[in-house]
Amino acid sequence: MSNKIMNKKEVAEYLKMSIPSIDRFMKSEGLPYSKVGKCVRYMEASIDEWLVKKNPLIKVGQALGRVIEKW
Repeated sequence: MSNKIMNKKEVAEYLKMSIPSIDRFMKSEGLPYSKVGKCVRYMEASIDEWLVKKNPLIKVGQALGRVIEKW
């Protein structure tokens, strides 16, 4: 996992979502973010953890990918 810090536009691109959807997910789905002054920032590692909690099959897919790489 990366410790990359992203802004809202970068998170929207990373998740392949619109910026209004990012706003909605922040309020209703608990998308993790931090405020620095008036700016909102997102940690890529926190976003990845949140995605795994929302969909446990992501973790299974990641493990399967590592097995296939070794094979």
